[in-house]
Amino acid sequence: METLIVWSPATPLPALERRLGTEATRQLADAVFDDLLATGVRWRETRIAADFNRRLVVVAPASEQGRLGPRVDAAGARLERARGDGDEAIAHAFADEFERGARAVALIGLVAPTVRAHHLDHAFRALQFERLVVGPAFDGGTWLVGAQRPAPASIGALPPGRPGALLDREQALREAGDTVHLLPFWYTLDDDLERLAWHLRQASPERDPCAPRTRDALARLPTPPTPRS
Repeated sequence: METLIVWSPATPLPALERRLGTEATRQLADAVFDDLLATGVRWRETRIAADFNRRLVVVAPASEQGRLGPRVDAAGARLERARGDGDEAIAHAFADEFERGARAVALIGLVAPTVRAHHLDHAFRALQFERLVVGPAFDGGTWLVGAQRPAPASIGALPPGRPGALLDREQALREAGDTVHLLPFWYTLDDDLERLAWHLRQASPERDPCAPRTRDALARLPTPPTPRS
């Protein structure tokens, strides 16, 4: 069994909140959540050379359970309450899924809405051979972290979206004997909102639908980001 966790923290996109304000950031984070949940559904339904027993889980704090519940149910996913805070909660989320029988678990945060289902598939294929996979971000953080059972004890120290998290922890992981398999580099919202606007402008909504809810949320911002030329 393979489990994909969509991680929804109590305070998503903190760097953007300072730039956009609390309400606009919350609306953008909600759109990113919906797009990632939809991508997770497409990953779960992949049936070519894949583990047929794929599960989609959302882990969120107690304060978010009632708000997210209907959307998670509509996606056919399972909603779990975060145990603890920060790194501890991420470590618990992995441990809980392994206890439920998962062979491999990957966790993605609300930072990379344009990641596609085949990127998630890449992560789980790598986890057939590698103990730890990481999706590195251009800011030194991560957009995804995944592990075989059992996960390294330091798995919670690689949260998606925290700038520098990978750079801070990679050497310690290697010294502990944990080989890190790197997925393709990606950008994150906290790091590069303008790159996201450019990416969505290049993707055709008709031929290549990509993060449609995020696209709409960006357009509704009081000052939409200007795509890079």
